[in-house]
Amino acid sequence: MSDGGVEDVQPRQGTDGLGEKNVIEGDEADGAACPRQQLTARLPERQIKLSGPHQSQPGAAPVNQIQILEDTTIKITRGQNLIAAALVCVLVSTSAFAQGLPTTGTIETPIGKLEIKNGYPTDKTVTKLYDALDFERATQAYIWALPYMAMAEWQREQRETFGAGNLDYVDYLDFKDKLGILTANATTPYAITFPNLEKTGPLVFEIPAGAMAGGIMDFWQRPLTDTGMIGPDKGQGGKFLILGPGHPDLKPEGYFVFRSATNNVWSGIRGLDPDKTKATALLSKLRIYPYDQRDNPTETKHLRPDGRKWTGEQPRGLAYWQGLAHLINEEPAIERDRIILAMLVPLGIEKSRPFNPDAPVHPDVFGQKWNLQFSITPVIPKLIERNLFGD
Repeated sequence: MSDGGVEDVQPRQGTDGLGEKNVIEGDEADGAACPRQQLTARLPERQIKLSGPHQSQPGAAPVNQIQILEDTTIKITRGQNLIAAALVCVLVSTSAFAQGLPTTGTIETPIGKLEIKNGYPTDKTVTKLYDALDFERATQAYIWALPYMAMAEWQREQRETFGAGNLDYVDYLDFKDKLGILTANATTPYAITFPNLEKTGPLVFEIPAGAMAGGIMDFWQRPLTDTGMIGPDKGQGGKFLILGPGHPDLKPEGYFVFRSATNNVWSGIRGLDPDKTKATALLSKLRIYPYDQRDNPTETKHLRPDGRKWTGEQPRGLAYWQGLAHLINEEPAIERDRIILAMLVPLGIEKSRPFNPDAPVHPDVFGQKWNLQFSITPVIPKLIERNLFGD
């Protein structure tokens, strides 16, 4: 079968590079010749043979890919070497056969030179491959968590910089107040709150009647409902009951009821009255309180930034990962995120475990090559930032 086809053949014998014969079959054969088809389709108890045109050198006559491995075959054991060998194949899959994959020698890849000895990646190559794998995991997790971490950082600023409590609003009334908001209008007054439903139980957001519009979102920035003139209350005022993960279903009369998939939620609303004094006065009537205190709710506090410097963008460096670890411990796992959450475990971020990025991992690569005297986890965000934003 040509053009990269796959066919079943009988087990064949070859040498292991040291003059001893071995037989490649079953699972072990899957890692032997390195074609992408063998890495993505494991076929137990069968040997895979990939045939098709190949040029070991530019201008050379096409040969069968299997001929390259005819004299020397590779017997990979399970565990790290198998994974490392698979990583080699992935990295060189578009160019390995253009170079002629050596049994012993070096391969040029996007992460630098990889050394192979007697068909096995060397210890140094294994280390480099796992470093690259950690970096790729962190890159994907970094991108995945961007909306999550924007919410978390703004919440942190309201709590730590402005001194807001779990049930307090911060009012952003003038241009200076809003310097930390990426998309704020210069003249529109806003009121923002970031309560944690796990600490309050079902929570009531009381919206007064009048010219205002806003909404309530979970921490992935997914809308739960609009409020005010664009919400179900249609500007006539209303009580919005937000249920968190694990809260019992409630459907009391007189409430607009919605459920959040995250414990932490965001509520923001803007005053629309052209008279700024009236718009600001209306914002001050916003209330928030636990449902179980509905008969006698406490007064809602409204704070101001008062010229304090702050930012609502995602944190940089190690603070990003510390914040993400904190969120993962505060929030239930969402089914769609399980693969990413599993990718974070090798980086030291796992639910119900403390994040302690002090133990050095792969110091040769992340200490000498990158000239950074840090453990692997602090280095990852720095490398990502350098690639995305420059030094």
